[in-house]
Amino acid sequence: GKDYHYTINKFIELFGLKGKIVLNNQEPLWLIGITESGRILNSEAAVIDDYVNEEIEETFLVRRPLSRKDIKRIEYFRSLDGKVKFIRENFSVSPKASEEILAAIRNASLLVFAPTTFFSSLAPTLITQGVSQEIRGSKALKISIANLVQERGRRSVSEHAQELERYINFKLEGNEIYSTIDYLIVNTHGYRTDGVTEASRIAIDKYQLNNFEFETIEIYAEDISAKDKHQYPLIAQILLSLNGIDK
Repeated sequence: GKDYHYTINKFIELFGLKGKIVLNNQEPLWLIGITESGRILNSEAAVIDDYVNEEIEETFLVRRPLSRKDIKRIEYFRSLDGKVKFIRENFSVSPKASEEILAAIRNASLLVFAPTTFFSSLAPTLITQGVSQEIRGSKALKISIANLVQERGRRSVSEHAQELERYINFKLEGNEIYSTIDYLIVNTHGYRTDGVTEASRIAIDKYQLNNFEFETIEIYAEDISAKDKHQYPLIAQILLSLNGIDK
């Protein structure tokens, strides 16, 4: 059979690269989503590119793309909650996390939630069986790095952080403690507190950030030579410093 984990790490070895990539699961699944208005996003590409002015209500892992008949059955429900419930009960699957990823989380001293296309990259990992539970039980330092630009919709930095914590606490059991990140690294964009001039920039709602348990670190981390990219050496230095301080 296909062993993606072996193949990826063999390439790393062949090219003499450092580090290791651990997959959450090797089962070939399909990513779909539904927007706040009930529009179906029937592929990972659609989750990233379609109806970008709308927020995503939820994403799901399924075994195959939805057919036209499937979508019509979903659209039969008028309410967003009804559509979400129908997808969960009839199409959504919850793959079991690989032992490699659970062990990696368990043995980590630092967990970093890097800048990413959240709903197509991080969310599918967090809803994989066992991942969010392992993160909640981990004593590792948890640090999130806010995106520089808006992925889609209109969420502010605090709303993005809230969404991350919602997924970290995915299917929280009654005897488990709600888990939060420890630090959020935010690029200052020159610092504006409630909204931004450039439409692509994520609004930094500083006062709402103060309501969270985590500590916000404000720093100008944008690489002026690479549009919409972080200064990765600076970010790495901050991460290593925080990890050393909190030990």
